[in-house]
Order: sequence, then structure tokens, then C-alpha cells
Amino acid sequence: MGDGSRATASFACTACGSPSIRVPDEIHDAADLSCAGCDATLGSWFAFKEQIRQTILREIASGTTSAALASSDIPLQSLQDSAGHRQDARPS
Repeated sequence: MGDGSRATASFACTACGSPSIRVPDEIHDAADLSCAGCDATLGSWFAFKEQIRQTILREIASGTTSAALASSDIPLQSLQDSAGHRQDARPS
């Protein structure tokens, strides 16, 4: 992410290599995400969503993903519901 965050384009933490994020209790664009492996700050929820969106757009442009099947919509409610039950999420 371009905001000084510690995640790479492959979504792995640059400090420990973990692909897992710790989902904050309250999800909003300014919420800080952290690595579930080492607790390093990864950047904001907004920056994470933007990184995913840019990745999807690159995959569509390269033909790796069909535009009809691609979506950058992250089910916010399901993340909020699971924040208290599961503290990490692995982007696919």
C-alpha cells in the first residue's frame, strides 16, 4: 500500500511474511489494520481496500480475472460480525 504501510502487493506482511490481518473491533476507513503474525501496523482499512481494488483491476486488465467474476466489495457486515469471534482474515 502506498501510505507507508508494511503490506506487499501479495498482501503479506513485510516484517514477518504472514498473509493474515487482525480485523479491528470497529471497521471504518481510518481503522488501523495490524498483522496477525507479528502485530506490525499494516495501514488503514481504506488503504487495504484500495490495494485489493487495484489488484483486481490489474488482474482484469491482464486477463487473469474476468470482469464479470471480479468484485472489490468486501462484505463489511460479515467482517464486523466475525471480529469478536475470529481475529484474523486471510485475503484470497
